[in-house]
Amino acid sequence: MSTFDIRRARPGDERSLSFLGQATMLQTYAGIISSRNLNDLIETEQTREDYRALLDNPNVSIWLAEVERGQAAVGYLALAPRPDGEATGEPGKAVLEIKRLHVLHRFHRNGLGKRLVDEATKEARLRKVDKLVLVVNALNDEAIQFYRTYGFLKTGDTSYRAGDMDYPCYLFALDLGPRAIG
Repeated sequence: MSTFDIRRARPGDERSLSFLGQATMLQTYAGIISSRNLNDLIETEQTREDYRALLDNPNVSIWLAEVERGQAAVGYLALAPRPDGEATGEPGKAVLEIKRLHVLHRFHRNGLGKRLVDEATKEARLRKVDKLVLVVNALNDEAIQFYRTYGFLKTGDTSYRAGDMDYPCYLFALDLGPRAIG
């Protein structure tokens, strides 16, 4: 069994994040998104430049999961502000969005996803955020089950454009308010 370290990503990690993003997108969405649209999505959203911009944004937090032996990146989570009330329908609520949560399939079921979401939840509480939200592909059953197990609730339907198609997605939210358990 491997052991893992979770750390804040920093400038210089964009190469690892890009490779990891590309690999996990292929693993997750092959068979869900058409090959052409998947390639377009990877080429437009998983580049080193994209990750460099995220790392340079002081409002974005990224955590990197590395396997202890060799320090290879095997998972990550990106947390960013969501426009006020957009995902919750509740103007005035402070909201952060889990923009990306990916773990290489070989390392699923090791608690890495939970550890990464735990980091995001701690950060959200420090920022006095009321809700964590995310968008998940409606056909990504494994991710949907993970989020439900963590306590996220489906709050709506949406879509995500990849290439020339809109793919059905769900909005999920985790209440972090004073009455929320956690």
